[in-house]
Amino acid sequence: MGFVLAICGSGGSNTPATIAVVVIALLWATAVWAAIWVGTDALERSFLLVLLLASALIGGLPFLVPYGISGHGDYLGRFLLSLLLTTGMGLGAALWSRRFGP
Repeated sequence: MGFVLAICGSGGSNTPATIAVVVIALLWATAVWAAIWVGTDALERSFLLVLLLASALIGGLPFLVPYGISGHGDYLGRFLLSLLLTTGMGLGAALWSRRFGP
């Protein structure tokens, strides 16, 4: 619970928040590295790398809207839209690779 409070700014200190963010970033990077480099052929690796880059770019687009989705500068609407966009891309890519893949 302390990590959540520290990250949300409601209590705790900067040290647990920094540690939590670094650990989460390392776990995410390890999962991405494993997903891309475990691929059996170069085409699959390229496809996963392009999917990663495209989802990072498209997922960040809602945060460029100056006043948020609702017009009040909220980040929750931006986050949810970003989550929906990238999830849709991942599901679409999974269905596409299953249908047209080996």
